[in-house]
Amino acid sequence: MQKAKELAAEIPGAWYPCQHLNPLNPEAHFKFTAREIDRAFKGNLDGLVVGVSTGGQLTGLARYLRPRYPHLKIVAADVSGSSILGEPAHAYKMTGVGLAFRPPHLNYEAIHQGYNVPESLAYSVCHTLAKQEGMLLGASTGVVVAAGLRLASELPKGSRILMINADRGDRYLETVYNQEWLTANGFDLFSASELESQILNLQALYPD
Repeated sequence: MQKAKELAAEIPGAWYPCQHLNPLNPEAHFKFTAREIDRAFKGNLDGLVVGVSTGGQLTGLARYLRPRYPHLKIVAADVSGSSILGEPAHAYKMTGVGLAFRPPHLNYEAIHQGYNVPESLAYSVCHTLAKQEGMLLGASTGVVVAAGLRLASELPKGSRILMINADRGDRYLETVYNQEWLTANGFDLFSASELESQILNLQALYPD
């Protein structure tokens, strides 16, 4: 962010919109993304799981959907090491989620539950989705799906949960899907049979 500010100041005609601080970030999701979700689910949605970084997506979606889906459970999914949900910050490798500060446009009151997902668990979910479902998805999707499955364990059978995937996996072939990178960075993957217990052990940071 600091480098982007410097470039905007140095380059003639440059502009740095800064999605983390831009008040129109939540507004865009309120006006567009939320309406797309509403059209798709037609009043039948029980859970919404969103990865958090800027906080704009969760805030905009909550503002539109909560009045229309009063029973909706909204879950904020983040990576361990991020301080967005109040845990102490420490270094992490994942991109796409997390911050070392609390984003000013995240509406914390809209969050029913929040989870900080360890990177090893998130990457394990990514690998399992690729092997079992044929879905090659981005690193942050592992965080979102882990939190979504944790939510599913609490909701009645048959509940409908939307888990938003923000990225595709081909951008991570040299990292998340590369065993040498995983080993070099100390990430041991869980087997598919181990995932359920690891996911159930996730502790909510924002319990109801």
